[in-house]
Amino acid sequence: MTPRDEGKFTMSGYDKPLTPRQIAATKDENIDFSDIPELDETFWQQAELVEPKGSPAAEPRAES
Repeated sequence: MTPRDEGKFTMSGYDKPLTPRQIAATKDENIDFSDIPELDETFWQQAELVEPKGSPAAEPRAES
């Protein structure tokens, strides 16, 4: 995949990129995951939780 193709999703049998709606409608069993390696124990040992910056956590309010 070239940088120009980045962000475009295609499935075999389609000759043009899928729209976001088509991607959302695709069932998991119809997606080929064979080129994605499984996550092994090493991955999880090195994984770090990254929380988004910007908006503070919501705080509950009690009305009196």
